Amino acid sequence: MVENQMLELQSLLILEGSQQLFKDKIYETILGKRPGYSKGLGWGPKPKSRKRNPSHSSSFYDQEMYNREVNELKASLKNANYLTKEQRIRSEERG
Repeated sequence: MVENQMLELQSLLILEGSQQLFKDKIYETILGKRPGYSKGLGWGPKPKSRKRNPSHSSSFYDQEMYNREVNELKASLKNANYLTKEQRIRSEERG
């Protein structure tokens, strides 16, 4: 029954010289919009939403970047302390 309505609508549009409607537009005209319709994806089951993996969340990424920056700063401070100590020893040897 619904299939016949769709075929009739398609032939009617062709006979009238109108532009042929796309399949999705015919479905929408005959069946109306339904929850199974996703704009841009057409009719059919909606894709399941992906659940985010906590390891890929932005807060996890931010924490990783923070930890990396802290470790880099600690290494820089350790290097600066070493250079300062070395300069102090050299200046004492000269003086």
